[in-house]
Amino acid sequence: MPIGWVKGQRRTGEWPLLLIPLMEIWLINIGQTLIGVGGTIPFSGVSLVAATWFPPNQRATATSIASTFAYLGVARLLHHSNTGQFGLNETNLTDAVDLSSQSEGIMRLIGRCSGLLALLVLVYFPARPPRPPSRTAALPRTEFRKGIPALLRNKRFCQLAVAYCLPIGAYGGFGGIMDIDLNPTGISQAGIMLMTTAGWIGFYSTIGGCVSALVFSRLADMFMRRLKVFLLALFVGAAASCVWFCLLVLKYIPFHLPSVYASSVLIGVCINGAIPLFYEAACEVSYPVAEGVTTGMLALLNNIVGIIFFALLLVPGIGVVWMNWVLLSCVLAAIPVLLTLKQHYARIDIDTEIHVPDPTHPTIPTTPTPPQPPSPPTL
Repeated sequence: MPIGWVKGQRRTGEWPLLLIPLMEIWLINIGQTLIGVGGTIPFSGVSLVAATWFPPNQRATATSIASTFAYLGVARLLHHSNTGQFGLNETNLTDAVDLSSQSEGIMRLIGRCSGLLALLVLVYFPARPPRPPSRTAALPRTEFRKGIPALLRNKRFCQLAVAYCLPIGAYGGFGGIMDIDLNPTGISQAGIMLMTTAGWIGFYSTIGGCVSALVFSRLADMFMRRLKVFLLALFVGAAASCVWFCLLVLKYIPFHLPSVYASSVLIGVCINGAIPLFYEAACEVSYPVAEGVTTGMLALLNNIVGIIFFALLLVPGIGVVWMNWVLLSCVLAAIPVLLTLKQHYARIDIDTEIHVPDPTHPTIPTTPTPPQPPSPPTL
């Protein structure tokens, strides 16, 4: 909201022009920091909410629904920009005032919606249901200070973290600057047309990833203890799609724009569809560490990989070809890591186990004593 207000002052000229850039720098950085802090909830707290409120056969679906809503918001913004509602169209290339006013409006709208949701959470948002939906929901978790070292010592979690953060962190950076990667392909001489093409690819990839996440999460709930199989299937598909995309963009095969759309959307479907499955698999192998700590660590590592990806753009003369090979390499690197992962479902085992008596304390059934014949009378 403050950023949108300052932009409005710039547009109307009510503030001195020398003061506005300074205010923008501070407000944009503070606002982005607060957004990043708030973003820990949809990206790190969804598994905790799912474990607290939902039974084992609904946890993955609940995690998927909560995590995909953030991506649906991104898809909505991409749709706005692609249809020209943010000034990104061929007929309005230089109208910066119109673009500023439209961005101001969307910022104000997002601010009002966020404020309304925050108010609703303050009014009513119980910490847990009246009755726990599973056995593990009622059991205590490892505290934060002990949870972080436990995660770092957990080999299975480290394998999942590597398989998660490499491809998904690289794809997050790649998707944000896809127009730079597509620039040498000659899609259009007009830069704004290139941005629109990349925007539509991002829109369809995001929507496809959301649908894929919901479908595979539901399958994971129906066929429990099969998370590894689903993750491998998705990443094999992502690797094949990345190879197809690289061959097209680098023109090892004839360039075909519909094929670029298809390969890019398939990459998004496979990679984004795996995100909630990774959350659930990591929570299973790290139990009894709290779900929020586990998924928070995944989000941290994911962001670190994204930062490294963007930092490579600062290398002078590095070009853009490396972006394709880095994405492909990260996806391929995750497959052998998943293949060597030993499956472990600690929460599901506890929630679905059948009670068996402890063999060290067997219960000896008592048999009724047969009736004794009456003793003869004493003379």
